[in-house]
Amino acid sequence: FDLDWAKDEQIYFLVDHLIKNEIKATFFLTYYSKAVQKILDQNELFEIGIHPNFLESSTQGRNFEEVIEFFSSWLSRPIGVRTHGLYTSSTYFIKIMKKCPSLQYDVSTYTSLSTQEDQFLKFLLIGRMTLSLRFLVLFGLLKV
Repeated sequence: FDLDWAKDEQIYFLVDHLIKNEIKATFFLTYYSKAVQKILDQNELFEIGIHPNFLESSTQGRNFEEVIEFFSSWLSRPIGVRTHGLYTSSTYFIKIMKKCPSLQYDVSTYTSLSTQEDQFLKFLLIGRMTLSLRFLVLFGLLKV
């Protein structure tokens, strides 16, 4: 899930449902809040990734180092990364890996040739969902 500035009440609703049903999920985080802490507390159930914004309008920092420091200040061991706006390159990935050695994968440029519905089913089948809350709302799977 890409939480890209989702409201805490939406996050609580989603996380409570996932915990109740013991559904494993991946969260790409953009900020820290009490609701995000609830996700971080469920390390057996949830996989954590960062969703850094290296674009000029970023609220996470003015440059690469500040953005990574923003995440480092509250997140200790993310294992995935998904950048905003497909803003990535080999150079950035190497720099991110040096700053966050726990990272295992980058899905910044992952795109599928299948339909959104097929993609959703594939993620459900493998037990990891890297979908945005907007996607769930679009398909009527999450009421806000």
